[in-house]
Amino acid sequence: MNVKKRDGSLVKYNHEKIINTIAKVGEATGEFDKKEAEILACKFIACKDIIDILGIQNIIEDILVSSKYKKTARIYTRVCYQKNRVINFVKEIK
Repeated sequence: MNVKKRDGSLVKYNHEKIINTIAKVGEATGEFDKKEAEILACKFIACKDIIDILGIQNIIEDILVSSKYKKTARIYTRVCYQKNRVINFVKEIK
């Protein structure tokens, strides 16, 4: 599987990045650590040859929302929303 980055380039899918993303937000909220992030990341299933960054964010959000870690899910959703707003704003002013 490949990941289509925001700049349009393709990179090989790296499951460790999914684990690290989930672990960072879990540790930031104090709800879980990397070991639990690894378990949650096992639920990450992409059924496409190419997935974009927003697709990955949506899958991670779904995993967190369906877990018992509601605080982490809320924080992750807000962070992604704000990050995407900034990225879109920067694209508009260029």
